[in-house]
Amino acid sequence: MKKITFIVLFLLMLTSVLAHQPRVGTENIQVEDVEVSKAYYGELEGKHHIYTINSDKEFSIYVNVLIPGDELTHTVSAELIKDNEVIEFLDGNNFDWEVWYEEFAGDYYMKGPELGEDFKSTSKLPAGQYTLKVFNDNNQGKYSLAIGEKEEFPAPEIANAILLVPWLKLTTFGNLDVTSILLVVLSFMIFMFIIGLVKKNNGIVDIGWGLGFIVVAIFTLLTNGSFTLLQIVGTVLIIIWGLRLSLHIYARNKGKPEDFRYANWRKQWGKWVNLRAFFQVYMLQGFLMLLIAVPIIVINSYSYSRFGILSIIGLLIWIFGFMFESIGDYQLKQHLKKSKSIMQTGLWKYTRHPNYFGEAVQWWGLCLMALSIAWWALISPIVITLLLLKVSGVPMLEKKWKDNKEYQEYKKHTNAFFPWFRR
Repeated sequence: MKKITFIVLFLLMLTSVLAHQPRVGTENIQVEDVEVSKAYYGELEGKHHIYTINSDKEFSIYVNVLIPGDELTHTVSAELIKDNEVIEFLDGNNFDWEVWYEEFAGDYYMKGPELGEDFKSTSKLPAGQYTLKVFNDNNQGKYSLAIGEKEEFPAPEIANAILLVPWLKLTTFGNLDVTSILLVVLSFMIFMFIIGLVKKNNGIVDIGWGLGFIVVAIFTLLTNGSFTLLQIVGTVLIIIWGLRLSLHIYARNKGKPEDFRYANWRKQWGKWVNLRAFFQVYMLQGFLMLLIAVPIIVINSYSYSRFGILSIIGLLIWIFGFMFESIGDYQLKQHLKKSKSIMQTGLWKYTRHPNYFGEAVQWWGLCLMALSIAWWALISPIVITLLLLKVSGVPMLEKKWKDNKEYQEYKKHTNAFFPWFRR
């Protein structure tokens, strides 16, 4: 019942904050239900855009031309045409554009000429076919075209908004370039693969894991260029986490043979070791890196990311996770200097894998910092938590120690992942 209540409240909240049904504008659009409020987001790329309106009855008309962002980088005009005659001209060139902040979604627009007043219709048109032509002098640049004033949000529109709004935020109000990010990660992992080939040690990929996230974070920050507080803080967090993790793994593995996991695969794969390592180690980790890096990609690709209450909570959670992981690693390192026995004190008294738990917590914190921009950020902590709990984290180390009697006794009294008092 609680889940159903939450879903209902969420959907009601969504309908209240999204006055316009979001759409992606293209060269030719058929406008359905012209009186129902819609926002078409498009980009002129050498051609004007045409919106066709057909109505078999008299209808109220409202049109507003807007440009995403808080700076006027270009103007956009619109013509309402009936029977090849321009009956209304929304002249963007000779209009005094003003900054408008849409408080619910948190986006800025340059508000341009409108057919109507204060987002309301002031006139009606007789039945017939009309076209709206959207253009500027060189037909270049992003725009948003608001059509209609009647606010309606049936269930299919809610679903459409959930899927479309985050994408619009990142592409229309930001600089998300998926292709470039893919190429950066691919290039980085190929570089790590070459180092692994030269050293004949695929464990190098573990050292490069944290560094790869730093590369993605810095690349997306620099290519976006808006440098908001949230972007700077998020990027710094990734740099701190990535450097600490990579230096820790480097110090742990320095002078030692290839990690047991990669050594076992090297034996199993035989003559195909390099080819399989390229795809099953380096490319797979590159793909996982992309999924887990979604929060920082989202934060850095959105031009108006704000440091709100979710960001503060997320930051505090990240700090807790970072400290938990760092302290756990430090305690284990100090213990191994004195003894080869199973570590069972400090944080290791409450969880058998405090470093993995702290790792997951950090990504849940960073996810919260990005959640107000795009729900896609949830992909990251879900993936890393599942990996640590079910795939490459806890299961592999538990298997390594399955024949150790001391560890098996330790296992009886201590939680595997989530910290809790000894049983």
